[in-house]
Amino acid sequence: MKHKSMWGGFISVLLSLFFVSASSASPQSGTIYLASNEDAVLKKLDTVRVRVLIEYNEPFEGTNLASDELQNQIELALQKTGLKIGKKDDLSIPVLSCEVRFMRMQERAGVKSNVFVFKSDFTLLETVRLDRDLNLAVIMSPTWQTSHYYGTQDAGHHIELSRQNVQRQLDAFCNAWLKANPKSP
Repeated sequence: MKHKSMWGGFISVLLSLFFVSASSASPQSGTIYLASNEDAVLKKLDTVRVRVLIEYNEPFEGTNLASDELQNQIELALQKTGLKIGKKDDLSIPVLSCEVRFMRMQERAGVKSNVFVFKSDFTLLETVRLDRDLNLAVIMSPTWQTSHYYGTQDAGHHIELSRQNVQRQLDAFCNAWLKANPKSP
């Protein structure tokens, strides 16, 4: 029975990956926004700190994605949009967190899987005060987020796929920020 439930879970993951990748033609497929109006939480946001986290559940053959390179890419795009990049040690500034995870599907019956799942999240973390008690603040609460999952049987292109996916999410954040903070003519 244990093997049937494991295969059921594996098939569920594969089906969900198929539907996510099949719907990826839409520019916002797989996107989740925490706020009901994502523009509202970005209004008057002028400075962010950028944090990049890259995790592999096992080493991949060849080159792995570099967090420094990705951090520079994100900071440059934000600056071009008009956002300032704050000092890493200034805890009063909101954090735009980019997390990228690479996972090889679990081994089944001693056979190593050739299915790879990649997940990337962009999350804006801010200190939030509750209306019911302005003295109560939630530190580093997510106020805007987009997540994307994708899978492949070819891990050799994981860096290129990840950069494209992160760029798509970064573009979504920058466009939402520009919409919330239109420049005066």
